[in-house]
Amino acid sequence: MKVKKRTAIITLGLAFAISGSSVYASDSLTNIFSFNTENQEEQQYIKNVENKLVSSWNLGKETILNHSIKSVTLTTQQDLSEWNMISSIEIEDKLYSKFKSEEKSSFIDAFYGEERRANLEVGDYMPAILINSELTEAKQFRQKYDGSYIVINMKTKNSNGSKQWYVEGKAEHLN
Repeated sequence: MKVKKRTAIITLGLAFAISGSSVYASDSLTNIFSFNTENQEEQQYIKNVENKLVSSWNLGKETILNHSIKSVTLTTQQDLSEWNMISSIEIEDKLYSKFKSEEKSSFIDAFYGEERRANLEVGDYMPAILINSELTEAKQFRQKYDGSYIVINMKTKNSNGSKQWYVEGKAEHLN
């Protein structure tokens, strides 16, 4: 009799476990493969944000290029149109791997440094950078909430055999 009780309890326990799992699994699968309007709206919202950022970065690059032709402060020996644009979302994948550890650290310090914090306001877009092919100079830029742009010039210097990034001067406001 004891064996039958134990078998009955184990069978009942397994039945509850299986039925609970299948209910959970069916609910999970419904959520994963659901194409309800809320999910579509969320996807559309994400796509709209992405489009706004890409438009902002492209306009920022164009604004910097146009301004560099007119301004002595943004003029470099290189043609800025030859520089690569990297969004802040892509920096880790496209740039950090090209730096040695110390250089990567100094880049991050310069990129997220005091000049950036001093010019960051609610409503500003995510930044992007223009960087030269030698990876020795970059221009961090972001669209402000009012449609203007802030440009922060970043450069390298050699220090103890390695490149160190720093912010050169104050951020420049472009309309």
